[in-house]
Amino acid sequence: TLLNHLDSEPSQPSQPSPPSLPSSSSDLAVPNSLLLPLLSLFKVLTEKYSVTDLSFEEFCAAVLHKEPCSIVNTLHLLILDDVLAQEVDKSSTFSCFDLLSLEKLDDVTWPAALRLYLVHTGSSSQFTGDYYQLPTPHRVDILLQLTSSIHGYDKTAPSLYKTDPLIPGSRVWFTQRRLVVTSPSCDVTWYYSSKDKLDEVMSFFKNSSDLENNKVHDLIKRELF
Repeated sequence: TLLNHLDSEPSQPSQPSPPSLPSSSSDLAVPNSLLLPLLSLFKVLTEKYSVTDLSFEEFCAAVLHKEPCSIVNTLHLLILDDVLAQEVDKSSTFSCFDLLSLEKLDDVTWPAALRLYLVHTGSSSQFTGDYYQLPTPHRVDILLQLTSSIHGYDKTAPSLYKTDPLIPGSRVWFTQRRLVVTSPSCDVTWYYSSKDKLDEVMSFFKNSSDLENNKVHDLIKRELF
Protein backbone atom coordinates (compact mmCIF):
# COMPACT_ATOMS: atom_id res chain seq x y z
CA THR A 1 0.00 0.00 0.00
CA LEU A 2 1.54 3.31 -1.04
CA LEU A 3 1.25 6.15 1.42
CA ASN A 4 -0.82 9.07 0.18
CA HIS A 5 0.55 12.53 -0.40
CA LEU A 6 0.62 14.81 2.63
CA ASP A 7 0.20 18.49 1.77
CA SER A 8 2.93 20.72 3.14
CA GLU A 9 4.44 24.15 2.61
CA PRO A 10 6.53 24.52 -0.58
CA SER A 11 10.14 23.52 0.06
CA GLN A 12 12.87 26.13 0.15
CA PRO A 13 15.38 26.35 -2.71
CA SER A 14 18.06 24.74 -0.56
CA GLN A 15 17.48 21.04 -0.07
CA PRO A 16 16.64 20.13 3.55
CA SER A 17 18.70 17.60 5.45
CA PRO A 18 17.30 14.10 5.92
CA PRO A 19 15.76 13.37 9.31
CA SER A 20 17.82 11.76 12.08
CA LEU A 21 15.87 8.53 12.06
CA PRO A 22 16.38 5.47 14.27
CA SER A 23 18.85 2.93 12.95
CA SER A 24 17.66 0.83 10.05
CA SER A 25 16.75 -2.84 10.16
CA SER A 26 19.45 -5.21 8.91
CA ASP A 27 17.58 -8.38 7.94
CA LEU A 28 18.30 -8.02 4.21
CA ALA A 29 21.62 -9.35 2.92
CA VAL A 30 22.33 -6.28 0.80
CA PRO A 31 23.57 -2.86 1.94
CA ASN A 32 20.98 -0.11 2.28
CA SER A 33 22.57 1.76 -0.63
CA LEU A 34 21.31 -0.97 -3.00
CA LEU A 35 17.78 -1.22 -1.58
CA LEU A 36 16.14 1.25 -3.97
CA PRO A 37 17.66 -0.13 -7.19
CA LEU A 38 16.87 -3.69 -6.09
CA LEU A 39 13.26 -2.72 -5.42
CA SER A 40 13.20 -1.35 -8.95
CA LEU A 41 14.59 -4.56 -10.44
CA PHE A 42 12.28 -6.74 -8.36
CA LYS A 43 9.33 -4.76 -9.67
CA VAL A 44 10.49 -5.55 -13.21
CA LEU A 45 10.67 -9.26 -12.39
CA THR A 46 7.29 -9.50 -10.73
CA GLU A 47 5.21 -7.09 -12.82
CA LYS A 48 6.79 -7.08 -16.28
CA TYR A 49 7.89 -10.72 -16.38
CA SER A 50 5.32 -12.24 -13.99
CA VAL A 51 7.88 -13.96 -11.77
CA THR A 52 5.71 -14.71 -8.74
CA ASP A 53 7.48 -17.59 -6.96
CA LEU A 54 10.33 -15.44 -5.69
CA SER A 55 10.50 -13.38 -2.50
CA PHE A 56 12.33 -10.08 -2.28
CA GLU A 57 14.60 -11.59 0.37
CA GLU A 58 15.58 -14.45 -1.96
CA PHE A 59 16.21 -11.99 -4.77
CA CYS A 60 18.51 -9.84 -2.62
CA ALA A 61 20.51 -12.89 -1.55
CA ALA A 62 20.85 -14.09 -5.16
CA VAL A 63 22.22 -10.74 -6.34
CA LEU A 64 25.18 -11.15 -3.98
CA HIS A 65 26.21 -14.54 -5.42
CA LYS A 66 29.71 -14.74 -6.84
CA GLU A 67 28.84 -17.94 -8.67
CA PRO A 68 26.13 -18.60 -11.31
CA CYS A 69 22.67 -19.12 -9.86
CA SER A 70 19.26 -19.76 -11.40
CA ILE A 71 17.63 -16.51 -10.21
CA VAL A 72 20.33 -14.31 -11.74
CA ASN A 73 20.35 -16.39 -14.93
CA THR A 74 16.58 -16.07 -15.28
CA LEU A 75 16.63 -12.31 -14.75
CA HIS A 76 19.31 -11.72 -17.37
CA LEU A 77 17.77 -14.06 -19.92
CA LEU A 78 14.37 -12.39 -19.63
CA ILE A 79 15.82 -8.90 -20.02
CA LEU A 80 18.23 -9.79 -22.83
CA ASP A 81 15.39 -11.40 -24.80
CA ASP A 82 13.64 -8.03 -24.66
CA VAL A 83 16.84 -6.27 -25.65
CA LEU A 84 17.09 -8.43 -28.77
CA ALA A 85 13.47 -7.76 -29.72
CA GLN A 86 13.99 -4.03 -29.25
CA GLU A 87 17.13 -3.96 -31.38
CA VAL A 88 15.37 -5.84 -34.19
CA ASP A 89 12.30 -3.57 -34.04
CA LYS A 90 14.32 -0.38 -34.36
CA SER A 91 16.61 -1.74 -37.10
CA SER A 92 19.62 -1.33 -34.84
CA THR A 93 23.16 -0.88 -36.08
CA PHE A 94 23.86 -4.31 -34.62
CA SER A 95 25.34 -6.53 -37.31
CA CYS A 96 23.69 -9.81 -38.30
CA PHE A 97 26.47 -11.61 -36.43
CA ASP A 98 25.72 -9.61 -33.28
CA LEU A 99 22.03 -10.43 -33.46
CA LEU A 100 22.76 -14.12 -33.98
CA SER A 101 24.94 -14.04 -30.87
CA LEU A 102 22.13 -12.50 -28.88
CA GLU A 103 19.65 -15.06 -30.18
CA LYS A 104 21.69 -17.96 -28.80
CA LEU A 105 21.00 -17.15 -25.19
CA ASP A 106 21.20 -19.69 -22.38
CA ASP A 107 22.61 -19.94 -18.88
CA VAL A 108 26.16 -20.19 -20.26
CA THR A 109 26.13 -17.70 -23.15
CA TRP A 110 24.24 -14.71 -21.72
CA PRO A 111 27.31 -13.04 -20.10
CA ALA A 112 29.04 -12.88 -23.49
CA ALA A 113 25.84 -11.57 -25.12
CA LEU A 114 25.52 -8.96 -22.38
CA ARG A 115 29.10 -7.81 -22.95
CA LEU A 116 28.35 -7.54 -26.67
CA TYR A 117 25.34 -5.34 -26.00
CA LEU A 118 27.24 -3.12 -23.56
CA VAL A 119 30.03 -2.62 -26.08
CA HIS A 120 27.38 -1.65 -28.64
CA THR A 121 25.89 0.94 -26.28
CA GLY A 122 29.24 2.24 -25.05
CA SER A 123 28.64 0.99 -21.51
CA SER A 124 31.19 -1.82 -21.35
CA SER A 125 33.65 -0.11 -19.01
CA GLN A 126 31.96 -1.67 -15.97
CA PHE A 127 32.14 -5.18 -17.43
CA THR A 128 35.70 -6.47 -17.26
CA GLY A 129 36.56 -10.08 -16.48
CA ASP A 130 34.11 -12.60 -15.02
CA TYR A 131 30.65 -11.05 -14.66
CA TYR A 132 29.98 -12.77 -11.34
CA GLN A 133 33.22 -11.39 -9.91
CA LEU A 134 32.26 -7.79 -10.62
CA PRO A 135 31.42 -5.69 -7.55
CA THR A 136 27.75 -6.11 -6.71
CA PRO A 137 26.94 -2.39 -7.27
CA HIS A 138 28.38 -2.67 -10.80
CA ARG A 139 26.22 -5.69 -11.63
CA VAL A 140 23.13 -3.98 -10.22
CA ASP A 141 23.88 -0.85 -12.25
CA ILE A 142 24.24 -2.90 -15.44
CA LEU A 143 20.82 -4.47 -14.82
CA LEU A 144 19.34 -1.03 -14.22
CA GLN A 145 20.77 0.20 -17.53
CA LEU A 146 19.15 -2.73 -19.33
CA THR A 147 15.74 -2.31 -17.71
CA SER A 148 15.84 1.46 -18.21
CA SER A 149 16.55 1.06 -21.94
CA ILE A 150 13.61 -1.34 -22.32
CA HIS A 151 11.00 -0.18 -19.83
CA GLY A 152 12.01 3.43 -19.27
CA TYR A 153 12.53 2.93 -15.54
CA ASP A 154 14.49 5.39 -13.51
CA LYS A 155 17.04 3.81 -11.20
CA THR A 156 15.54 5.44 -8.09
CA ALA A 157 12.65 3.49 -6.63
CA PRO A 158 10.53 6.48 -5.54
CA SER A 159 9.87 7.36 -9.17
CA LEU A 160 8.89 3.76 -9.81
CA TYR A 161 6.43 3.72 -6.98
CA LYS A 162 5.16 7.22 -7.77
CA THR A 163 5.73 8.19 -4.16
CA ASP A 164 5.16 11.81 -3.18
CA PRO A 165 7.23 13.37 -0.38
CA LEU A 166 5.50 13.08 2.96
CA ILE A 167 7.82 15.31 4.99
CA PRO A 168 10.33 17.94 3.87
CA GLY A 169 13.61 16.26 3.03
CA SER A 170 12.44 12.67 2.77
CA ARG A 171 10.17 10.15 1.07
CA VAL A 172 8.21 7.51 2.95
CA TRP A 173 6.36 4.49 1.63
CA PHE A 174 5.50 0.89 2.45
CA THR A 175 6.59 -1.95 0.17
CA GLN A 176 7.74 -5.57 0.47
CA ARG A 177 6.47 -5.64 4.07
CA ARG A 178 8.79 -2.82 5.03
CA LEU A 179 8.52 0.85 5.83
CA VAL A 180 11.14 2.62 3.70
CA VAL A 181 12.40 6.18 4.15
CA THR A 182 14.85 7.94 1.84
CA SER A 183 16.55 11.30 1.72
CA PRO A 184 15.61 13.64 -1.18
CA SER A 185 18.50 12.52 -3.38
CA CYS A 186 17.99 8.87 -2.40
CA ASP A 187 21.59 8.66 -1.18
CA VAL A 188 20.50 7.66 2.34
CA THR A 189 17.94 4.92 2.92
CA TRP A 190 16.39 3.43 6.04
CA TYR A 191 14.02 0.48 6.20
CA TYR A 192 12.08 -1.05 9.06
CA SER A 193 11.02 -4.69 8.94
CA SER A 194 10.13 -5.91 12.42
CA LYS A 195 7.39 -4.75 14.75
CA ASP A 196 10.00 -3.53 17.25
CA LYS A 197 11.74 -1.43 14.60
CA LEU A 198 8.44 -0.11 13.29
CA ASP A 199 7.40 0.84 16.82
CA GLU A 200 10.71 2.63 17.24
CA VAL A 201 10.36 4.75 14.12
CA MET A 202 6.70 5.42 14.85
CA SER A 203 7.71 6.69 18.27
CA PHE A 204 10.28 8.95 16.62
CA PHE A 205 7.65 10.53 14.37
CA LYS A 206 5.10 10.79 17.16
CA ASN A 207 7.40 12.40 19.72
CA SER A 208 9.21 14.71 17.31
CA SER A 209 8.92 18.45 17.89
CA ASP A 210 8.37 18.80 14.14
CA LEU A 211 4.65 19.00 13.38
CA GLU A 212 5.16 17.43 9.95
CA ASN A 213 6.71 14.36 11.60
CA ASN A 214 3.66 14.08 13.85
CA LYS A 215 1.44 14.08 10.77
CA VAL A 216 3.55 11.34 9.22
CA HIS A 217 3.03 9.24 12.34
CA ASP A 218 -0.73 9.60 12.03
CA LEU A 219 -0.64 8.81 8.33
CA ILE A 220 1.47 5.67 8.74
CA LYS A 221 -0.74 4.53 11.60
CA ARG A 222 -3.85 4.84 9.43
CA GLU A 223 -2.20 2.96 6.55
CA LEU A 224 -0.61 0.11 8.46
CA PHE A 225 -2.70 -0.53 11.55
